[in-house]
Amino acid sequence: MVNKIFIGIMASLIAVSLLLFGMLQFFMPMTYERHLNMQLGDNLTELIYELERTPQDQWDNLVAHFVMENSAGVRIELMDGFENDEAFFGTYFITREYPIAAHGFFSSTVSISLSFVYDSAPFQIAVVSGMAATAAEQVSDIFLQMFPYVLLVILVISVVVAFFFSRFLSRIQALQADIQREREHERRRRDFFVAISHELKTPVTILKGELEGMILNVGKFKDRDKYLGEAYKTGESIEKLVSEIMTIAKLDTISLKNEDILLPELTETCVKTYEPLAQAKGIKINRNFNTSAAIQGDKAQIKTVLSNIIGNAVNYSPESNLVDIGIKQENDTIVLSVENTGISIEPQELLKIWEPFYRIDKSRNRNTGGSGLGLYIVRIILDLHGLTYRFEPTKTGMKFIIFFNVTKM
Repeated sequence: MVNKIFIGIMASLIAVSLLLFGMLQFFMPMTYERHLNMQLGDNLTELIYELERTPQDQWDNLVAHFVMENSAGVRIELMDGFENDEAFFGTYFITREYPIAAHGFFSSTVSISLSFVYDSAPFQIAVVSGMAATAAEQVSDIFLQMFPYVLLVILVISVVVAFFFSRFLSRIQALQADIQREREHERRRRDFFVAISHELKTPVTILKGELEGMILNVGKFKDRDKYLGEAYKTGESIEKLVSEIMTIAKLDTISLKNEDILLPELTETCVKTYEPLAQAKGIKINRNFNTSAAIQGDKAQIKTVLSNIIGNAVNYSPESNLVDIGIKQENDTIVLSVENTGISIEPQELLKIWEPFYRIDKSRNRNTGGSGLGLYIVRIILDLHGLTYRFEPTKTGMKFIIFFNVTKM
């Protein structure tokens, strides 16, 4: 994400900088040429003002200075149709050769013609100058010569600014994500404790009723030996529920250990725990461990995950069915799968099985459906490890799959 932000900001800065440079290269010479032409007009107006007030025999100096300053050719002549017996003979002409650019956008000259009156005689002054066009073209050439250096500066500045801004922006995004996660976590925590109060209330009420019936020695509860056993089972279910709740509470503050784990060995340990139950139900457990590669994670928490998944597979499978446990390596990934046959889960229920206290068994009977916290605990632990997992239907049942990264030992 940070790299994408960095590249996006850098590309934007470079594009904007090059656009600004291109606009300057295009408009500045034209603006400079316009300014010089306006200056030429102002200088001509000032020259006319001086000519009108200077003796004619001193015009050479004024015009020569103007020609030199403006790189211009100047022609002054008595206007046609004017007759004067005394004063002006022929044409007064001063000019200076000036090399005008013959290429590019600014290969043009400026011609200005104005009239003025001297000693009651009307004169016309004509000025031709290519200084502005040439100067503008020189400005354009300077821009082209500067382009490699400007491009280098743009790249350096863009990289530096993009680096710091992308880091700053990524921190903001990370902070927003943390805030969102914390809000979601707080919402789940509230929902969880609301569910806890409901889930504990039911077995406590049952236990209280059984004990009270035995104390009063009424009805069916006169058979105390039988209902003491029932009360004991109810107490065990409460104990198990409280233990799972404590496990979840610890997961909120746990610091995961990063240990090398031989997944086949750990899986085999969990399988042996449920083999007696599987044999009692006539369920066969197949093991297909095709790799000995190690993974990394918190061994105790991963064991909890495996125990819950394998336990669910054995508990939910009907009698005389199959539980197939596979471990294989695909490139740098270890894939663990636990498939149990003979059951199916509706798609709408698959979306809810990760919720706390949700049980597929509609009667919510703990003898068949458990507490409803097993997969919730699995989800929390796998999310804490950053692992990918899924629970999906197969042709013969349901399969739980977890993807681990291979650890090189």
